[in-house]
Amino acid sequence: MDHELAPAFERWAATMPGGRTLELAERPAGGAVIRLFWREGSRDVWLQIRDENTGRTTTVAVSPEHALDAFRHPYSYAAGSGGRSLTGGIAV
Repeated sequence: MDHELAPAFERWAATMPGGRTLELAERPAGGAVIRLFWREGSRDVWLQIRDENTGRTTTVAVSPEHALDAFRHPYSYAAGSGGRSLTGGIAV
């Protein structure tokens, strides 16, 4: 997702049914920031990968069962069949 679209996505996520959106974890990864989110009261889990060099942000839905693996290996997860891109694409 382009940097300009990130606030729009976050506004969209805030309006989805269910509880609050909670950030579960954040870590740096070679010029990127990886963030893991969960919607309280649901099974909605996603990664947000922000490239600090380009400003590009990509959001990928992950299954709750694979959330920790996806957080640890976001590029592999996003490039494989494990994740469904909600916004943007991922350069791997």
